[in-house]
Amino acid sequence: MLAEIKPTKRKKRIARKFLLDTLKSFKSNSVLVVKLFCAPEISEGFWSKCGFQKFYIPNSKHINM
Repeated sequence: MLAEIKPTKRKKRIARKFLLDTLKSFKSNSVLVVKLFCAPEISEGFWSKCGFQKFYIPNSKHINM
């Protein structure tokens, strides 16, 4: 799944609501793991606040959370 909040709609908690609803749906469908490729790098703080943790994958050019 790929999702983006328009720049003009950011900072209105829309992304957080969308994310929490999506994760709730995943959980109710027995999804155990969600892998996030964080981009741009500046968004890493948002994902951390939502409970994602950064992890290292050798030879990966992505920010893996």
